[in-house]
Amino acid sequence: QILTFTFQQFTHDINLPYSLSSNNVTCGSEDEQGTPWFGPNASGLYVKKNVSVDFHKHSGINQELDKFSRNITAITQGTDGNLWLGTWDKGVLIFDRNNQMLNAYHRRCPELKALGEENIRVMERGPENGIWIGSSS
Repeated sequence: QILTFTFQQFTHDINLPYSLSSNNVTCGSEDEQGTPWFGPNASGLYVKKNVSVDFHKHSGINQELDKFSRNITAITQGTDGNLWLGTWDKGVLIFDRNNQMLNAYHRRCPELKALGEENIRVMERGPENGIWIGSSS
């Protein structure tokens, strides 16, 4: 049996206010509700709503990202529904979706003392619901 799939390409379009901010997307993930999240290069976090072609900067998180880093390189969802964001320059950020708050964790934090590098490349939820983090070191 041959499986076929249909793909749709989304690009930045200066004339479309709800297009991605960049054609260079460093990461993407789909949460447990089926909502796709994207991290365009140095542009914060975007969410694609429903089946529309519109992308929206997540206003709550992007205001918080200004304090930390807009260089999102990895996205995954914890078992509690929070978004874990890897950054290129500031370690791990966890977005509490219920309280609309962002918490920063870097190699100097006791919770992530084993994190040898703050340049995060990949994150995945693993066995027993732990989060696996891969850095550039």
